[in-house]
Amino acid sequence: MSNSFEKFTAEKPKLSPISREGLKEKICESDYDEKGVDKLLEQLLKEKERFSSIFRTENGSHYFVLHDGSCLRFQPKFPGMDDEDDNTYKLQPIANHIFFVDPLAVKKLKGLMEYPGFALTTGEDSCEIHTAELKQGSVPFEYGFPSVRNVSPVFNFDSTTAKYIGSEEYGRIKPITNPRNPSNYDMGVTHLGHTITQVLWQAKEVNKETLKQDSPTL
Repeated sequence: MSNSFEKFTAEKPKLSPISREGLKEKICESDYDEKGVDKLLEQLLKEKERFSSIFRTENGSHYFVLHDGSCLRFQPKFPGMDDEDDNTYKLQPIANHIFFVDPLAVKKLKGLMEYPGFALTTGEDSCEIHTAELKQGSVPFEYGFPSVRNVSPVFNFDSTTAKYIGSEEYGRIKPITNPRNPSNYDMGVTHLGHTITQVLWQAKEVNKETLKQDSPTL
């Protein structure tokens, strides 16, 4: 009886999944400390079970994916970057969405990001990007940064691909019907990361659909 009781009392209580608003509060609190960003990173790593997944890329960035599919990135500072504080990391804006691509698809995705409308002139398959699981060797792609600009690309997903079908601005969907009309293929702010070197945490029960955007009907 005593052994069972000791085991029960020794177990740590499970932490509930963190919400986007809860994460924003923690970010605001970190602003009052000169080393606040570094301390926040350390804290969130200790609370890993509150996230859907956490991973690190080859340049040292740490990504924290929430259960709603949004993502927070800690970018390591490099020489020449803004050094207004003593942190070794810089917080990037929260992205609404993230998915992962095969390294062989990176070149194609970069071309799509640079000139989305060109995809229509080279065939419909140019809008399709081969996706990958969250694993070592995959590459993360973040999109939808409303705190920076309220324009986001829209994708349709199946089991192996993400197909770019247009953009969304303030809730209005614009399909890419005319490659000569820039307003119809504006992706807004996106970020293609570096290769994943280590998956630090992944929840056992992950609803993979939350890692992707619910594709609206055009």
